[in-house]
Amino acid sequence: MADRVGQQVGNYRLMRSLGEGGLAEVYLGEHFYLRTQAAIKIWHGHSGNEEAEAARAEARFLGRLVHPHIIKLLEFGMEGDMPFLVLSHAPNGSLRQRHPPGSKLSTVAILPYVKQIASALQYLHEQKIIHRGLNPGSCLLGSDNEIWLSGFGIAITVPDSPDEEHEYAGVPVYSAPEQFLNKPCYASDQYALGMMAYEWLAGEVPFTGKWLEVVDKKIHEPPPSLRSKVPTISPEVEEVVLTALAKDPKDRFASVKAFATAFEQAVYPPQKKPQRTQAFISYSHKDKAYLTRLHDYLDFYLPGRTLEVWDDTMIAAGTDWRGNIEQAIRSARVAVLLISFDFLRSKFIRENELPPLLRAAQQDGITILPIVLRPCPLEEVKELEQLQMLNLPSKTVSEMTEPEQERFWMTTTQRIRDALKT
Repeated sequence: MADRVGQQVGNYRLMRSLGEGGLAEVYLGEHFYLRTQAAIKIWHGHSGNEEAEAARAEARFLGRLVHPHIIKLLEFGMEGDMPFLVLSHAPNGSLRQRHPPGSKLSTVAILPYVKQIASALQYLHEQKIIHRGLNPGSCLLGSDNEIWLSGFGIAITVPDSPDEEHEYAGVPVYSAPEQFLNKPCYASDQYALGMMAYEWLAGEVPFTGKWLEVVDKKIHEPPPSLRSKVPTISPEVEEVVLTALAKDPKDRFASVKAFATAFEQAVYPPQKKPQRTQAFISYSHKDKAYLTRLHDYLDFYLPGRTLEVWDDTMIAAGTDWRGNIEQAIRSARVAVLLISFDFLRSKFIRENELPPLLRAAQQDGITILPIVLRPCPLEEVKELEQLQMLNLPSKTVSEMTEPEQERFWMTTTQRIRDALKT
């Protein structure tokens, strides 16, 4: 296949290859005028109508989809007789690159993956679309490590008749048994997500071998027990994953959303919720100087840190940072929000930290202490409207005099201490 690096496609110059599959190759492209980057997907064929129609079909699917965990289509075009798509660039690669084959993850680590992917699949199913090709390589990671579902080249609309058949297309390791029988359905996508969860937990997929061997095992053999491979996995988690991998689609969960909900409940059973004993500090890394200053006061008011205060600087190198954050949020008795424009624009904070903290405030009564560090458009973030700021938005910390800041940090630290002791 031709190396197109340096060529122009539409308004983009191809900078480097991002990967290729059987039908298309993807390049990182830079816009000639805007200097913005995007992923350029180019079909291998040049003159065949089949390639052009495949490109149009994928573009039609993506063009009507608007969801935070589905990759965005920016443009469709033809360069001569060569079709191409312009897609949002995922700077952090894919889940396959993040977790190569053989990687073992904890239930806490994969829970955010399951929830985000299930959210995207549920949306697809509500649009009467079956993905058919879900696998770790089709789950891309955005700038804040949020998941973007991609790979819609073999997606189909739900058949009008239950007897209608679709020739097999998919990734065999993750495909559901009914796909090999030309009967894909919504539950086929749930099966693929269940297969990914199994692989992450066990460090390997349940069925291996040559193509026909995998197909035969999927249709006739139950997957090996998860607990036989990883004894520390709870029976509840194993039951949920194996239900999603049931041979008959009717024996799986009623929806992929129900699967994700059951998985979360198995990971964190209500009776086993962690005791809330610590303070959680949410901040943008561009505001680290303010975090350091807050810690100076915490060191004085909480000598020896008998009451635990947590922020992401405490994550050890090489450990599961996302799982650490999830666990810290679930253990929070008080949450301190260091708010600035960079805080508000962080997708990770708005999607992964704020929602569970606000739910915990409503359901478990944890204390939220929002601090406005620098001028920012608070009114644009509806989730924060219900909160009482510790300082007036018109008098941000950055606008206070040094004595005012000292008094403010003292008062704030005392409130954190008092909230932890209640």
